[in-house]
Amino acid sequence: MQYCRLCLRGSVTLLALFLYGSTAVGELLLDGHDSQPNVLWLVGEDMGLDLSCYGMKGIQTPNLDRLAREGIRFDNAFCASPLCSPSRSAFNTGMYATTIGAQDHRTPASRKKPLPIGVKTISQWFADAGYHTCLMGNPKLDFNFLPDGEVFQSQDWSNRAPGQRFFALFNFVEPHRWGWDSWQDLPTHLDPSKVDLPPVYPDEPVMRASFAKYLDYVVELDRKIGVVLRRLEEEELLENTVVVFFGDNGRTMYRGKQWLYDEGLRVPLIIRYPAKLKPGTVNQALVNLIDLAPTSLSMAEIPVPLKMQGRVFLGDRARSRQYIFASRDFCGDVMDCMRCVRDERYKYIRNYFPENGYKVAAYTKQTHPEWQLARDLYDQGRLTPAQALMFVDSKAKEELYELTSDPCETVNLAESAENSSVLSRLQNALDGWIAENGDQPRTRLSSE
Repeated sequence: MQYCRLCLRGSVTLLALFLYGSTAVGELLLDGHDSQPNVLWLVGEDMGLDLSCYGMKGIQTPNLDRLAREGIRFDNAFCASPLCSPSRSAFNTGMYATTIGAQDHRTPASRKKPLPIGVKTISQWFADAGYHTCLMGNPKLDFNFLPDGEVFQSQDWSNRAPGQRFFALFNFVEPHRWGWDSWQDLPTHLDPSKVDLPPVYPDEPVMRASFAKYLDYVVELDRKIGVVLRRLEEEELLENTVVVFFGDNGRTMYRGKQWLYDEGLRVPLIIRYPAKLKPGTVNQALVNLIDLAPTSLSMAEIPVPLKMQGRVFLGDRARSRQYIFASRDFCGDVMDCMRCVRDERYKYIRNYFPENGYKVAAYTKQTHPEWQLARDLYDQGRLTPAQALMFVDSKAKEELYELTSDPCETVNLAESAENSSVLSRLQNALDGWIAENGDQPRTRLSSE
């Protein structure tokens, strides 16, 4: 039986957990360091685990591979929403977007609200602690809320005072897809006929070209990461800087971004800080991107705000996660409401509007030619059941997947009697999370 390559890696790591256990994340710290470090977040847009250090075939990403060799590679990191603006609203505050009312993608300015009392952005917490804060690269915030005051102090860490520590968020546009034409302009690194195409995609020239171009953008991202790392070295900053690389949400392909499958939620996460972290470590613990804010503060020896929902996952204060929770609501011109919970082996998705099917925003159709290709193939009856999932008229009200045997999430076990106890456990876990975090899933299809 075939499995998609990305998801197969997930099943292998789950099997390793079962057979051998995993190193607790809090045990990965080395003793001693001289002073508070700088903290640098390197954020790629819309990408999955498509790096050579994660096992992607036919692609070379030497700079990110170096980060992995010199730091910790996390194999089970997930965003809290498979869309950039709610995801960024979450990991920049250490809060679930559903708690702070920021879950609708690109919330209109007239509907944005201030953050709750006691909630700030990660950069503001660092500024309060005396750090210089800067937003570098693509000046994208994409917040679905109204921040209180200045979010960043400058556009480069060179603007800090002598001896001052910095927190920097460096945004990269890659591998975000702005349009098929813009992708066509990028130099080609990969032969579309030779890419390792996941089997959940129809093996057609347009699909191969789209996937290969996405990987070309990953290669370009890696090149730019190298430029930043060289600058850190030249300025003798690298060894006292916590370098955190991650993707803001999952892969920008038609079963990834926008959806609560692992392809939309699972992201790369690599953290380098040789003074405190064991180089070359691979960790399998469940991490949510909202955990980056409290963990970064903790590594800088700054108190973690009591209200922050993210968990510290490095050091003495580390707390492991049993579950990952995520949400999806309004996106472009499409209203929907979905919630999910995932543990190391199972994923449960609740669709509040199953009759809405798998509708996608108009801008997605315009920039992803493989959508129309796959739709045409579906109409012709030329897709496998797994490939055809995104084109059926309605979704299941509940979805349950066993990720070890079905890492691509294609066999829904929600109505299976032998999995009823698992279903009940995850239903209860999701209900508890919704209640605890003040989430109010929509019960009608309305943007109001």
